[in-house]
Amino acid sequence: MNFYLVLALVGTILFTIKLVMALTGSDLGIEMADGDELEHGDSTSHFELLSYQSILAFVMTFGWSGLAFSREFGLGNEVSFILAFLSGVSGAFISAGSMYLLQKLNHVPKYEKPKVGDIGRAATAIPANREGLGLMSINNNGRVEELPVLSDEQIPMHSLVSIVDNETQIVVKLFNQ
Repeated sequence: MNFYLVLALVGTILFTIKLVMALTGSDLGIEMADGDELEHGDSTSHFELLSYQSILAFVMTFGWSGLAFSREFGLGNEVSFILAFLSGVSGAFISAGSMYLLQKLNHVPKYEKPKVGDIGRAATAIPANREGLGLMSINNNGRVEELPVLSDEQIPMHSLVSIVDNETQIVVKLFNQ
């Protein structure tokens, strides 16, 4: 059997298994006798070119492209090997980049409690003398959040406001608009 065909088939089978496991969240850790878990060293939390997934992508792409360059295009062994190697490297980069982007989709931004000095807009009119609640829209780590707030002065809707008391969420109007 051809060298490229063996690499292509083995790489494809193992790549597919690893990809399905990565997308379904399966764990490849090895459980030890005392219940501890031995990590397999494949981290997808950041861009990692030398992960199992990208190495398998290299082998799979190297095999299929080497087979195509040697059999279909009739290129010599050296040229086929060089082109297959370059194709394998690009396959590894594409695989690593794809997994990196998929992991970014799973990222949950950290919630921070609004603090004194944070600026936002009055989403509703805010009554004076703390007689009723109004709403303030504020950007919290890239997410727009609406907070119930009080004020000592009448604040019209869409006015810029700032938090002056964090405990009771009291705001003041920033500019005369």
